[in-house]
Amino acid sequence: MSTAFYKTLNPTPFGNFDDDQDFQQDADKVVTFVKRKLGDDLLSVELTKKQIWACFEEATMEYGTLI
Repeated sequence: MSTAFYKTLNPTPFGNFDDDQDFQQDADKVVTFVKRKLGDDLLSVELTKKQIWACFEEATMEYGTLI
């Protein structure tokens, strides 16, 4: 499942990590992870990629402040 983070225009609200290669690769993997954890294989998960990426950006910023 390719989510094409790097092809999306303004994928995150603040854009702090949009140009970071590691963040781009992880953002695509996070979408798959989150949807599978919520049961997307069996149920319909009504979350957009941008919503998941926004939460991932927020979590990354929060983690950065803690370390």
